Amino acid sequence: MELETIKKSGTKAIDLQIGIRLREVRKNAGLSQKIVAERLGISFQQLQRYEQGENRVTAASLHHIAQLFGLPMEYFVRGEVAQRHEVVLVTDDEARLIGRLRRVEASVFNQVRELVELRSL
Repeated sequence: MELETIKKSGTKAIDLQIGIRLREVRKNAGLSQKIVAERLGISFQQLQRYEQGENRVTAASLHHIAQLFGLPMEYFVRGEVAQRHEVVLVTDDEARLIGRLRRVEASVFNQVRELVELRSL
């Protein structure tokens, strides 16, 4: 098999893999293509093409998709069958906060967690 054929078939396979995962996550969250597309700032037709593996999802778009569903980007590209994750749609503000919490020291994180737990009682 020549290199160009390998590149094309490999690319199509990963595009399809990402699309399958995206559709799975969206459906498990009980969301329509229209709602997810609006949150991503794309048309629902574009989301359909992503889900069918017809269009390639850029790294930036995949990052946005992963943040939207609160999942790591790796979830969409790894080869093995993933365990079921509970998917919760998060806002952009929540995603930024989660990202910042992951970078703080453990002692600060624990203080924030305790504060949030106390306020939610």
